[in-house]
Amino acid sequence: MKEFPYILHKEDAVELGIKFFYSGRPCRNGHASPRYTKTHMCLACRRMHETRRIKAAPGAHREKSRLWHANNREKGRAMCVAYRAKFPERQRQRDSIRRTRQYGGEGGHTEADILEIHKMQRGKCAYCRVVLGRKFHADHIVALSKKGSNVRSNIQLLCAPCNQSKGARDPVVFAQSLGMLL
Repeated sequence: MKEFPYILHKEDAVELGIKFFYSGRPCRNGHASPRYTKTHMCLACRRMHETRRIKAAPGAHREKSRLWHANNREKGRAMCVAYRAKFPERQRQRDSIRRTRQYGGEGGHTEADILEIHKMQRGKCAYCRVVLGRKFHADHIVALSKKGSNVRSNIQLLCAPCNQSKGARDPVVFAQSLGMLL
């Protein structure tokens, strides 16, 4: 299905059973965003309304959220698992940021940096040169535990066996163990 904004009338959205439609006309507040099929409310207006409501009574919002999480633990876990499966690169980035903080490192890299490194390495492992599929490891050349940073220049992409055997070792020592350096 196409992404918004493509013109779809409310009646067609109801018939198709979808949650949103886009009429192409701005709402009374001037937002040109999709609208809810049921309530006809614009998504931007809904966000503004929710933000105002939460700011007005933050304690009530926290309590409602706490109760929802207490009553829906399994549903919440399933939602997290589904999100992580749908966006593995984002999870990888969050894990990297967490480890950087844990070891007192600095810097950061983005999904775009990882994709560019993948392109620069021509889709191959930095050590064994095997073709990397969709599953690869973003390795810190100088490990975070050895005071390495999380900047793009300290990242290389490896296949799982190479990354697991390298661990936190120095890159020169690891290359020597593979017979790449004298």
